[in-house]
Amino acid sequence: MDIYKRIRDKNIIDYGQKFEEWAPRILVDQYSDQTHFIFELLQNAEDAEATEIDITLFPDRLTLAHDGRVFNDDDVSGICGVSASTKRGANNKIGRFGIGFKSVYAYTDTPSIHSGQYNFEIRNLIMPYEVEERDNSKKSIFSLPFDRNNKNKAFNEIANSLKRNIVADCMLTLSNVRRITYSINGESKHTITKNIRVLGQGIQDITLTETS
Repeated sequence: MDIYKRIRDKNIIDYGQKFEEWAPRILVDQYSDQTHFIFELLQNAEDAEATEIDITLFPDRLTLAHDGRVFNDDDVSGICGVSASTKRGANNKIGRFGIGFKSVYAYTDTPSIHSGQYNFEIRNLIMPYEVEERDNSKKSIFSLPFDRNNKNKAFNEIANSLKRNIVADCMLTLSNVRRITYSINGESKHTITKNIRVLGQGIQDITLTETS
């Protein structure tokens, strides 16, 4: 019995067979801005102690890759579960996922994750299934196909959010991340780099530079 089937069986017991019928809107509607999921993905990368993040928006999907710690069994179980918070203490964060990750379901029904030895997609919010392995260059890759609603609407909403510099705004709150690169529909990449200068006595000067 593989890990994905063990998690599916456990989640049926924990959440019930009809979970996917009532849960999606409750989980997604907690955010007034559906593009809030970008913040959640960035925070998850921060929890995994990533230093570099790449975001690529395609007409039919969004992908995010980071160089942080790769998945373990607990991460697979956590990202398929529903909890207000499953993250461990600040001194032992392993990138577990709370209810915030479920915000991706505003745009996708089948997010997939490729991280370390794990390659799977999530169906019905809580059911992981193995998918074909891909070369992730030792990075964790999240792929969100726009298969829930209109693809053009999803693309335009997310593109507008990226253009509003929400990535830079979020980066100021991240301790580990030093560089985020994003591109929209194959256009030139935009790279935001965090520069930290220690002034002494616990005081730091933090600046962001953007290149394209």
